[in-house]
Amino acid sequence: MGFHHVLCQTIVHLTGAPHAAVNAVMVPHTFRHVLPRAHAALEPFVEAVTAGGDDAAVRAVADLAALSGVTRLSQLGVDADDLAAVATASSRRPELARPAPAPDGAELRRLLDDAL
Repeated sequence: MGFHHVLCQTIVHLTGAPHAAVNAVMVPHTFRHVLPRAHAALEPFVEAVTAGGDDAAVRAVADLAALSGVTRLSQLGVDADDLAAVATASSRRPELARPAPAPDGAELRRLLDDAL
């Protein structure tokens, strides 16, 4: 939750994109990022949404999030030029490391680029 919250809150604060929609766009990306770091904690959720394992759970989360009608940050007015500021501001927040380890700058930027 910390990781997802940091990214979404920072995107909303820096870009003015709508809060709920940003959360919907980001949840598949943050889930994919957090799953290997917190697998034991997320395993009951994975088993609840699919019998197909981790990859199927990532797809199921993405499918559920897509029901919001937006799947890309660019649909919300977020621009590629915004991502460096989001990555920098997010990296300053200690919650980014929950679950540990915190992503390095390149990993964080790839995640944001994937969501754009």
